Amino acid sequence: IKWMALDTLYVFVVARVYLDVWTFGV
Repeated sequence: IKWMALDTLYVFVVARVYLDVWTFGV
């Protein structure tokens, strides 16, 4: 469960950072 939660948090952070970079990139 701990690993699953960690993976979910990691994916959320990466997605958020990617979205921010893409937004400022445009």
